Amino acid sequence: MGLHPSFFEFERLRMRRTTAALSALLISVGLASCSQNQGQNDGQQQGQNLSERLMPQQSQDQQQSQQPGQQSAPSQQAPAPSPSEQQNQPGAGGLKPDLSEPTPPSGPYEKATVQYPARNVPIPQLDPNIKNDKAGVKEVVRYFMASQEYIRQTGNARPLTQVAPTSCAGCWVYASSANYLTYSKGSWYVGKGIEYKERTLQVKPHPDRPGQVVATFDFFENEVTLVENGKPQVVASPSTFRSTMVLEYDFSLDKWIIRELENRPR
Repeated sequence: MGLHPSFFEFERLRMRRTTAALSALLISVGLASCSQNQGQNDGQQQGQNLSERLMPQQSQDQQQSQQPGQQSAPSQQAPAPSPSEQQNQPGAGGLKPDLSEPTPPSGPYEKATVQYPARNVPIPQLDPNIKNDKAGVKEVVRYFMASQEYIRQTGNARPLTQVAPTSCAGCWVYASSANYLTYSKGSWYVGKGIEYKERTLQVKPHPDRPGQVVATFDFFENEVTLVENGKPQVVASPSTFRSTMVLEYDFSLDKWIIRELENRPR
């Protein structure tokens, strides 16, 4: 029996398989709609049903009844997000991260076991007084790694939005799958998790982009067990990674923003 992949690679593979399955579903439904000559109304209804399965909230917002001779009622729009939230919102799609408000701990922290997921997980806190200097970069890296571990233990990615926009694909590599494929289905992870090796952090100016910096650091992934349908299964082997992170200080938001992230096995 071969070695298990790393945790990040395990989640990446799950995302690929699920995205491929959703794409195949879209294609098959489209072909069936073309082959069944049931008229335009049937085709529209079938497309609506598919949208409800993949993005139920969007479907509900768009479906408003309209009687002959009546004007369409103006759609109600949600309040505009703050500039930082607007910049950091992940795009629409079938796989979405959990961006709900995290639940504050109500008691002592309890690590996950095969009987139950982690309880009272501390919410990562970002120093509000970080500045445009190396110490600020150091704090953002620490907070980012803490938010990754928080996702692994809870499935909630809200803390990550403070430092990582959705354009940073590497930052969100498993935030969506941890929610959609694991915690939203009643499953969870067991294991010691991610260990950030702060002593390995190095920060240098970007060689080609004025105003940006490159931070490199190592982190260690412990063995991870997935508890699914009450059955534990080891899904990731211990691995060490070297991260290369590109950051930029956004003066309009007065904060550091992660632009790029790449993780490579050591």
